[in-house]
Amino acid sequence: SNGGDILFYGQSDTAGGFASSYATGLGLYASTITSNGGNVLLRGSSTGADAGSDDAGVVLDGTTIDAGTGNVDVFGTGQRDVAGIIANAGSIASAGGAVLFDGRSEGGDGVRMDGFGIASGGGDISILGYGDGIGVYAEYADLDSGGGNIVVHGEGGTGNGVDMSALLASGGGGISVYGSSTDAAGLVFGDGYYAGMTSSGGDIELEGHGATGGVALYAGSYGSSAIDSGGGDITVTGTASAAGAIGVYSDGVDLIGGAGDVTVDGSAPSGIGILLANGAGVSTTTGAIALIGTGATFGLDIADGAIDTDSGDISLTGTALDPAATAGVRVAGGGLSTNGGDITVTGTSAGGVGVQLGDGGAFAIGSGGGAIGIEGTGITTGVLMQGNDVDSGGGDISVTGIAPGANGTGVDLADARRVGSTGDVSVLGNAAAGTGVELAGAIGELAQHTLK
Repeated sequence: SNGGDILFYGQSDTAGGFASSYATGLGLYASTITSNGGNVLLRGSSTGADAGSDDAGVVLDGTTIDAGTGNVDVFGTGQRDVAGIIANAGSIASAGGAVLFDGRSEGGDGVRMDGFGIASGGGDISILGYGDGIGVYAEYADLDSGGGNIVVHGEGGTGNGVDMSALLASGGGGISVYGSSTDAAGLVFGDGYYAGMTSSGGDIELEGHGATGGVALYAGSYGSSAIDSGGGDITVTGTASAAGAIGVYSDGVDLIGGAGDVTVDGSAPSGIGILLANGAGVSTTTGAIALIGTGATFGLDIADGAIDTDSGDISLTGTALDPAATAGVRVAGGGLSTNGGDITVTGTSAGGVGVQLGDGGAFAIGSGGGAIGIEGTGITTGVLMQGNDVDSGGGDISVTGIAPGANGTGVDLADARRVGSTGDVSVLGNAAAGTGVELAGAIGELAQHTLK
């Protein structure tokens, strides 16, 4: 059209009518739609009575839509196992207009995108999917809002709420991805060709609630897999209910906040609250970093990752609920570093260790003038800091550990290189049936210290 609206619908009802069929309700194949500023509306429904796997309420296959400054709204519903919307090998473009996908299926997936791109030029992008299978599925997808907000909301049943291998770029707008699933994971991002988010100052919010997992972040095989807010806040929240599940899992993915705060909150009462693995990291310049995990075997486990900020505060909190737990908080590698911010680590475990920093080898903790406070309550050990090198650069250092188990150790500083500062240093260990503070093999300094 030359600026007029383009509408595809059915039942002679512009407000709510759906083009309907027993297979695909509305299908556009190798098509081009150009509205030059007019709005584009697509509305289709499938009864699923005689449908295949490539049918849906609305199918866009090899189709290009350019709305100019107009909006693009796509509504698709599917019955039985038919998806609400399928979008393959095509694109949608606008110059400031909003783009909306709303796909719903009673037995299949809500929205499926494969090799499809959306660029809104400043308009908002919303992908909403509700299905008994996967809520929103995207592979080789690219969402670029150019300053608008990006919202992805998926609710699944037997499948994940959101399952995306995609590039998301908001150019200053916010990014919000929410997924929930009754039987699978809430939000899975990455683990394909594409994986990465950039918001250029906008906030990023990731939230997932599921059975087998809450939020799972994986590195892609192409380009950067970082989730980078460019100064906006990053918030990741995940809960998982199944045995052995993980509330928030990051596999080789960096969360980069810049001047923004990064907060990760994971809960899995029958599994692990938060797990960072395979080089996953969290970093800021001046923003604060806070990780809070609750699980059965681990509350917070940084098995192979790095926590780093130029001058922001670092706060790590973990609670392990199982009597056979390993640790409330475990940071096995990478150390903890800030230049002027405070470092606070708090761990509680119904079994094993309250807080474990390092794996017995060299492990550095430095605050550059900020205070360092470490507090752990476990069964065998309250705080385990073997081989640590702790330097606050002038700030106070406080280490407190409680271990009520037989032959337990309140604070274990065996083979520690240094626990030193020009500020006050206090180490308090309480183990009624064992050793309060263990210093075997420790060297260096315990300056201006109090040992109890």
